[in-house]
Amino acid sequence: MKIHPEILKGMLWVLAMFCFAMFVIFILDFQKPVREGLTQFHKVELDYCRITEKQIHSYPGGRGSYELFTTNCQEAFFPILFQSKDYGVAKSVIQIDSYISKTANSSDVTIIKKGKTYNLKLRNLDEVDHRFEDAWIVLKLSFGFIILSFLIRFLKKRQVI
Repeated sequence: MKIHPEILKGMLWVLAMFCFAMFVIFILDFQKPVREGLTQFHKVELDYCRITEKQIHSYPGGRGSYELFTTNCQEAFFPILFQSKDYGVAKSVIQIDSYISKTANSSDVTIIKKGKTYNLKLRNLDEVDHRFEDAWIVLKLSFGFIILSFLIRFLKKRQVI
């Protein structure tokens, strides 16, 4: 089957838009601060540290907000991003004057609030990184447009449309 030059030009245009969209997705990376904070939280060791401050930050792009906390052991702020089953508990127990313990490179976190112990798990880093999902959406749309252009060309040839 011979490809009409206009169809070929359209396919190249769609693929160029795909490449540009991929470039934008990976360069802008709106979730980078959140992902870096969670990575830092995974790596750090906290040994019975008192939570001294909480802050609320907005997700980039206006997609809601998340909370950060710091302790008397570390000056860095860590995001309160726990697995979905633990998220509600985490928000209620990570308060100022609660105590937190965590081993380095682990997702298991122990929080002590008013004498009660809570064992929670941090979110996986893969759950925070959505760049690849966005890229797949753009890739599927690009190929969808290319297939649609072939389909339209085929139907015009058969004089269906």
